[in-house]
Amino acid sequence: MKRFKSYLPLVAAVLIGIILQGILILSDCNTTPGETAVEFAKAYYRVDPAMSSLLCSKSSGGDGDNAVDTYIQAMKQEARDRLRGENDYRINLKAELEIRQLHEKVDHILLSQWRRLAEIQEIQIELMHELKNQ
Repeated sequence: MKRFKSYLPLVAAVLIGIILQGILILSDCNTTPGETAVEFAKAYYRVDPAMSSLLCSKSSGGDGDNAVDTYIQAMKQEARDRLRGENDYRINLKAELEIRQLHEKVDHILLSQWRRLAEIQEIQIELMHELKNQ
């Protein structure tokens, strides 16, 4: 009897495991492999809808390889366009900074010209007072 008591927890654990496996197998039998594949495809195409429309339109011709190649080419072109856009953004940003610097230089020149004009006007006013007083 003592021998059987030492194996009792092990036997109980094995039986519980077998029962759980049976429950999991029975709960998974509701779907067929085809339904599982359809569910996977729907989930994948929800992530990338462009791929589903491209594959559906291209695979109707019967050549699935061409659809994949077309998709890969489209992704490459999209990456090139993205890089071109980033490059254009950097160029535009640099041009904007240079324009701001030019505006600052023009503002500085205008300010110095206004100061010089004020000095010239003061000299002219002094000269006019001197001519008036003579």
